[in-house]
Amino acid sequence: MKKIFIVAAFLLLLQFDVYAQSDIISNAIFPECANVEKRGQCGNEKVKQEISKLLTENITADLKKTLSTNYFNIYIAFISDIDGNVMPETLKIKCDNKLVHDAVYNYIIHLTPFIPKDKSFTERRSVHLYDYTFIYDHNLNKYTPASKEQLKEENIEQELMPLGVTPACKGCENENREIALKCTSAKIRKIIVSKFRVEKIDDYQGTIQLIATFIIERDGSVKLDEITSVPHNEKAIYELKYILYKLPDFTPGNYMDIPVRTKYALPVTVSL
Repeated sequence: MKKIFIVAAFLLLLQFDVYAQSDIISNAIFPECANVEKRGQCGNEKVKQEISKLLTENITADLKKTLSTNYFNIYIAFISDIDGNVMPETLKIKCDNKLVHDAVYNYIIHLTPFIPKDKSFTERRSVHLYDYTFIYDHNLNKYTPASKEQLKEENIEQELMPLGVTPACKGCENENREIALKCTSAKIRKIIVSKFRVEKIDDYQGTIQLIATFIIERDGSVKLDEITSVPHNEKAIYELKYILYKLPDFTPGNYMDIPVRTKYALPVTVSL
């Protein structure tokens, strides 16, 4: 019997800058990242490395003493104004260690001005969101940024700082992030179950695990990022891509009423 099962976990991953090769700046960027292709990635790496430098011997000792785990998470959110300056009143940092919190706060407040958004944008303020996990390295005797592989190996789940409004399907908007995600998951699942043409891959017997990632733009439109499958199955990938291209627009996420780009992950299990 042919069946399709859709995993309900609809995951908000991150907010990020435009990586396209374009002269148009759609989100404020660090001056040193202006001439690279992936500006958002460049800025993300810069902040991560700067935070690593803030983890002095004194802070490291305090972390080892106070943490119940071998890692810690830190989440940062703030807005830069139309001139690229950090707006202190918008800065939020989520970290359980006070020494780390205070060091990062001081670093962000004193950042060199960003290159602001292009003047063609009506809203020229920019939202900056960063989230990192640092794991203690016994060989180096310090905390280092965790890779995706380490997070998976250590079974560490990152929980992002909630946005002011969580991106959601139209009709699923809710101040409660979990309710918005649950409603959106149900709608997406219903669409996939009703439109997935299982007969297109009926030459395969077994289970296929797919993960689709897609971007919710600041205007709510949906842009497919990539789809992976285990085992690799081009027909299943094509079928899921066919459906996701037909997703309706979302209500975009925002931070303090400024729209942000967000990336979502949708795990899908097809069992034949």
